[in-house]
Amino acid sequence: MTLMILSDIAFFVLDILFDLTSLQGNIAPLLTVTEELFFFIMLFQFLILMYLFLEWMFHYYWFDEGILHRKKGILWVHHDEFILKEIEATNVSKTLLGRIFDYGSVSIISPNQKIFLRRIPRPENFAKIITFEKRKAEQSSTIR
Repeated sequence: MTLMILSDIAFFVLDILFDLTSLQGNIAPLLTVTEELFFFIMLFQFLILMYLFLEWMFHYYWFDEGILHRKKGILWVHHDEFILKEIEATNVSKTLLGRIFDYGSVSIISPNQKIFLRRIPRPENFAKIITFEKRKAEQSSTIR
């Protein structure tokens, strides 16, 4: 969404600059400025896109023995653990784009904390998996 807005602004600025130069009849000097501006805006968009892609690639969730693990980070790696037995509820929220592309956030509510898991594909299914894993962890603790 942000990248689309930035590219729209870049093309709008280029369009205005091109219209101003064509009115004056001297396109060459200002066109090189607009080409450089266009290049830097496109480079900026590319860097933002690469950051978002790498952030998405290095963000993991997995379940292990009644614990939900979250590992995230590119340069500074953070590893969080959430005990499934303590979870009281899960809530799913989606934005307009999230409804279109089927992704959203899952909030996990426990007595000690409220955790937001963001940018989850198919968040309803992920919330069901959390509930299933919680029941499985509770059953395994009662068997022992």
